[in-house]
Amino acid sequence: MSKRARRALIGATGAIALAITTLIQPWEGRELKAHKDIVGVWTICNGETKGVRSLS
Repeated sequence: MSKRARRALIGATGAIALAITTLIQPWEGRELKAHKDIVGVWTICNGETKGVRSLS
């Protein structure tokens, strides 16, 4: 991979990370108990879905 391509990839990754933290995370909300989200997927905290299940 060329230096120019590597820098472009790093820049794009940074832009995506910035978009996630400033645009998506505030809408996601933080819920400290497992719950089903709007599409019916079990989620917890800031949208973590891997291994989340109901305890009830």
